[in-house]
Amino acid sequence: MDEILLKNLDKKFIKYYEWLNQNKNSLLTQEELEIFKYHWVRFAVSIGLLDQYYGNKEMRVLELGGLDASTKLISHYFPKWDISNYSEDLRKPDWNIKSNEFDLILNMEVVEHLTDQYVEKTDNPEYCYDYNGKFIYSGVINCLLESNRILKKEGRMFLSTPNGLSYLNMHKMLLGDPSHQWLNHIREYSIDELTGLFAKTGLKVNNFECVEVLCADWDFSYIDKVIKLTNAKKDNRWSNLFFDIGVEEKNKKEIIIRKNTFSKNKLFDHSIERSLLDKERELLNSKNIVIDLKQKLQIEQEVNATPTEQGRIIQEKNLLLKQKELQIMEINQKYESSVSEYNRISNSLGWRILRPIRLMVKLILRK
Repeated sequence: MDEILLKNLDKKFIKYYEWLNQNKNSLLTQEELEIFKYHWVRFAVSIGLLDQYYGNKEMRVLELGGLDASTKLISHYFPKWDISNYSEDLRKPDWNIKSNEFDLILNMEVVEHLTDQYVEKTDNPEYCYDYNGKFIYSGVINCLLESNRILKKEGRMFLSTPNGLSYLNMHKMLLGDPSHQWLNHIREYSIDELTGLFAKTGLKVNNFECVEVLCADWDFSYIDKVIKLTNAKKDNRWSNLFFDIGVEEKNKKEIIIRKNTFSKNKLFDHSIERSLLDKERELLNSKNIVIDLKQKLQIEQEVNATPTEQGRIIQEKNLLLKQKELQIMEINQKYESSVSEYNRISNSLGWRILRPIRLMVKLILRK
């Protein structure tokens, strides 16, 4: 299988694959060799990109997740790196690591395994889970926020993960199977999802590659026809994503404010909290609608329409835009009012007195 993959692999990665073949038997146990037998091409690409982006120079490096074969291989290839490991719950805020500590973080095949946070494991309930059962990225957001915090200002993070919009995912979905490359993954992300999460957590993409590491010998030409019929993008459809990430902004204020808003109370009124989440989601959705309208308005202005028709279209779009902007102001006022009311109630004497009783009732109900 690897031989077929290598025929379609960028030549710059071949020497790393050859190095792996020469050294894996002496560095890894027989069990590790068996577990990772389908991952050698991915390992070769990872080591190649690490060499390209960072090189073998003295650095403090933190690998996220449990120690495994990749740690042994990387440590051997980059002997000047001082590599340590963090294998605690990555979804939990306030990792027991000092800020601005590391030159490089290895976040390799990790984010796809992160669920949302649990209330019992965080001081920030608004980042735990969605009450309607939606996936809200709270686990991966915390992982990225904490990575930002412990990286030095000029630090970097290498992140690899399966491509949620790959040919393989689409192929499995069309065959009636779950669209994950591996069924033990919680979520496989698109490029846009990840870049949005990076921006939200004060990170930026310096370099990026999309590489086929699993099924270069499969015929996906029928999917290309579907992509063409739907006018979708054909690029970046290979199985794995590799990001070289830098720090754009340390300790993003927006996230810190949201943490502090609720951090005083682990036991909170679900109805008030749900109301706040709904108002905030509505506010964000409305802002996204306005952004979309502005983009459409700009496009309409560039379309070669008759002056009368073009004027009517622009007038309608501007009117809708003003209505949405007024709606945002109204929602924002309601949201700020709800936050004030929540803080007033949660800081009241009655609320604090009732905490032990609320906890006792919860424990009884769970039983």
